[in-house]
Amino acid sequence: MKDIEYICKKVLDKVSGAIACGLVDLKKKDLLELHHLQEFTPTRKVAVISGMIYLLSGKLTSGLEQAVQTQFGILSEGNVDHQEIQVTFDQLFCFCKTIKKGKIGLILITKQNSDVELAWSELKSLVPVLETIIS
Repeated sequence: MKDIEYICKKVLDKVSGAIACGLVDLKKKDLLELHHLQEFTPTRKVAVISGMIYLLSGKLTSGLEQAVQTQFGILSEGNVDHQEIQVTFDQLFCFCKTIKKGKIGLILITKQNSDVELAWSELKSLVPVLETIIS
């Protein structure tokens, strides 16, 4: 886990305004790593895990996804899990991406003054490294 902690810390160092970077086991619903600049209370950690699992499971957007697919004649395979999501809040951006065939979720939380393109680029750059580290 030291390697993962180091990798998450590097992302926070590279992305201006980054607040937290971490990994969640989406199947076990367990936090693997969360490196953050501000102190995260246990309640905040639970909120991050729960929110990420909820977002990436597609529970919020599955109806929209199915409506769009139907409109364009795309046949759904019944899988509504998402691969990437970006959510904008009043003062924050939340970037989520799945790896390991949807088993692991990466999360990067930044302030709204962060460069969105750089944040996505850094998050996506973690994928090949983490794919080899995480069993």
